[in-house]
Amino acid sequence: MSITLDGNQLTSLPKALLHLNDVTTLTVDGLSDEDSDVMQHVNRTLRGFTLYGTTLDESTSLAAMQYLSHLEDLSIMKVRLEEIPDRAFSSIAKTLHYLHLSQNVILGNFTLLCDLKSLKRIYVSHVEFAPDIPPVPICPTPVYSSERLDVTQSQLESFPAALLTFPNLHDLSLNQNNITDIDSSMVPANNEVEELRMSGNSLIAVPDALKKMKLLRYLDMSHNQIIALKDGDFQNLLELNTVFLDYNPITFIARAAFQNCPRVQKLSLASTMLVNVPEAMTYLPKLNLLDFSGAPVKCDCRIVWILKQRPGIRGNCPNSSDKISDFFHRSIVSCGENPAIG
Repeated sequence: MSITLDGNQLTSLPKALLHLNDVTTLTVDGLSDEDSDVMQHVNRTLRGFTLYGTTLDESTSLAAMQYLSHLEDLSIMKVRLEEIPDRAFSSIAKTLHYLHLSQNVILGNFTLLCDLKSLKRIYVSHVEFAPDIPPVPICPTPVYSSERLDVTQSQLESFPAALLTFPNLHDLSLNQNNITDIDSSMVPANNEVEELRMSGNSLIAVPDALKKMKLLRYLDMSHNQIIALKDGDFQNLLELNTVFLDYNPITFIARAAFQNCPRVQKLSLASTMLVNVPEAMTYLPKLNLLDFSGAPVKCDCRIVWILKQRPGIRGNCPNSSDKISDFFHRSIVSCGENPAIG
């Protein structure tokens, strides 16, 4: 049974809940010390709990939350987190799998993440952190259970300590922040990252630390300020399959930018400033979808010479209604071979 008690300005949980024996999810505006008996009762079956629109500190909601010893999914939304004691969520340290923090203001201790040793997925969205509060703390003991971390639109200025605190992360999303680079010290050599999303940040170049993510399969660095790809930017990323670099002001891609990336199948360079198809495409033997939509790429024989028989080209020829793919197929015979390319 799911119970929602929001928007009704209750000062405490209704005692009627003491007569319900099958509450599995509960949504409330806030808690008080007087709610401890109700929380102890619903705890037997409660697996999902959402708290929002209140101030969470040691003197209010935490006293009642300590009774949630079987919780698997916790959402805290539109809440001010203040003066949080170190072991605030110790009662759910071994049961909590999913933590959602959205539209919060976090002013107090955030090392509570270090105690949640069963966390699998963490979602942090539109959260305002105090200047001295790191969004991802460095824990004395790493949390090995977490597989996915999403910190979106939370005013991050630098790459967080996510891979140090959660060494088994497979999926890391840091979209819509203000990150300008990836500090190599934040990326251990034995990291497990397979998917990295950094769309909408302030990157001006491909970070060197990216090459330490040897298991990377999916990369999204769209909507940044990258102007060029230099030799070796993606070198030896042997598992890389999908790359989004669209909506960057890219004007140049060095020939060896994708050297030894044998598994790349999809590459988006849509809405970049590229004029010529880069020779770097010759290093991508399995490329089957190349997106130039919105980019001023010239339709000339260079397209045929570099891409050869690869299908799946998106985009239009500039100042024309012709699709690049139509031009490509129409010009295969007339353009012939250029032994100087590829």
